[in-house]
Amino acid sequence: MSIKEIIRSFSSERWAIGFVKNTLSDILAGVQIEVAWVRDSERCRWFADPFILKEDKNKIVILAEEINMNYRHGKVGRISRLLIDKSSLTILDVIPILELETHLSFPIIHRVNEDIFIYPENSESGCLTLYYYDDLNYKCTPVTVICDEPIADAVLLNYEGDNLLFATKIPAVNGNELRIYKQQDGVDKPYIFWKSIDFNENVARMAGNFFEFNKEIYRPTQECNAQYGHAITIQKLIKADEQFTFKEIRRIYSTHPKLKVGTHTFNIYNNIIVTDALGFDRMWIRKILKFFHLIP
Repeated sequence: MSIKEIIRSFSSERWAIGFVKNTLSDILAGVQIEVAWVRDSERCRWFADPFILKEDKNKIVILAEEINMNYRHGKVGRISRLLIDKSSLTILDVIPILELETHLSFPIIHRVNEDIFIYPENSESGCLTLYYYDDLNYKCTPVTVICDEPIADAVLLNYEGDNLLFATKIPAVNGNELRIYKQQDGVDKPYIFWKSIDFNENVARMAGNFFEFNKEIYRPTQECNAQYGHAITIQKLIKADEQFTFKEIRRIYSTHPKLKVGTHTFNIYNNIIVTDALGFDRMWIRKILKFFHLIP
């Protein structure tokens, strides 16, 4: 390990998850964002890319990417199930549900009647796989390959009768090209590239599921101009004939008291909105490294 890598190890990346207090109406109107952050007693781990699985009057269940510094094994990617107490916003239990030898994140949830599926980001594997999730046994079973390309943070959308998939692709996953894939010849067939949309900024990457408000469809995105996961944009979908365009409604930055570097997830379920925030341990070390041009 080089001296630079040793120094950087003392300023590790850290994410936190939280629930937005604002209503969706206020968010789209540009009201200042307020977030109630989830507390975790374990400093050796962090969670990002939260998606809400279910909730009741006392608890919320979330699927998220987990990094645990104390967990040593040959596998790199881990998706975990978090049980969170609503009143205290503390994590009560964490159960890994999917582990692979390649990176895993963005465990987006696809509901078909009572069945739950996930198709997490796994671009290192070279494809996107759909898994059936059994919440009684905390087990994911692979079902099929959705798309045979190395795409990142993909999101399904049924729009005007077409089954579509929106994603970015290696090597420009944080760039300005949004790729749209269309399912061909039946529901069991993979998604094939259809067309792309280029933006003037690096805002192509998805930040969560599409959502609907007042009969309009919105797309949360990652603004990656300064760096990966720098901010979130909310874009309204506009379609004329076969052309998709997106109009930005607002931009959201981290409101975390310590993790102010970025935010890159925005998801809604049952009127509950979950997000995350990025920072680094001992931020002063990174500032010194940047001053001497040792890191970008």
